[in-house]
Amino acid sequence: MGRGAYGVIKKVVSYIDHKEYVMKKITMAYTNPNKQQAALKEADILKKVDHTHIIKYYTSFIENSYLYIIMEYAEGGDLSRVIMEDLFGSNNNDD
Repeated sequence: MGRGAYGVIKKVVSYIDHKEYVMKKITMAYTNPNKQQAALKEADILKKVDHTHIIKYYTSFIENSYLYIIMEYAEGGDLSRVIMEDLFGSNNNDD
């Protein structure tokens, strides 16, 4: 789905409920302590936020030097995509 400065975002399907989720995988190894703390703080903030217009947080965990954050899957994409489509249309052809 995407790659950011701190990790990779993938769509995953749960073996338990067969629903789609988003998994953010952030490397903790070889990362300076400030970036590690920022990643952990992100998970902590997401855990505390409960609003209909913000992607829902489900869980997070550390395994094999990676922080995994499991969140709601939004089929329409992220907010920046919606804004760009609203501003420039759903396709950017110059026809």
